[in-house]
Amino acid sequence: MNTVGGSYAWGRVYVIDHPESEAADPTGALFGEAGSPFTDEERHIIEEAVADVTDVRWISSDEELDPNGAIPEDSAVVTLGPLVRTGEPNSESGEVGVGMRCGSTCGLWLTYTLAETADGWRVTGNLPQVTVS
Repeated sequence: MNTVGGSYAWGRVYVIDHPESEAADPTGALFGEAGSPFTDEERHIIEEAVADVTDVRWISSDEELDPNGAIPEDSAVVTLGPLVRTGEPNSESGEVGVGMRCGSTCGLWLTYTLAETADGWRVTGNLPQVTVS
């Protein structure tokens, strides 16, 4: 899902190198808490998941791209939330918030639902609340 629609793929995707507690909230940058940086294994899994679609670059904040937080043309910045297991402890289902910004007037914030399989976590859908800018 992206704000452009169809099969459009960004030329480059910058991914924030740590989870943010409020990634699925457009105001999350103001109120969210940063988690520990993603491990090399976690980065590899994320890169492999989107390898057919786009090139990933890791950044710690928007300011690495531009002091004013501007996002380069044909690029997007993605912020991931932490994996939150839902249901019983050790449940095989979970949720992860995602925020994607593609400029000062373009963005998408939502929470994906996940299922844990023998091959790792897989997206099964998303919660109904989605914010598009």
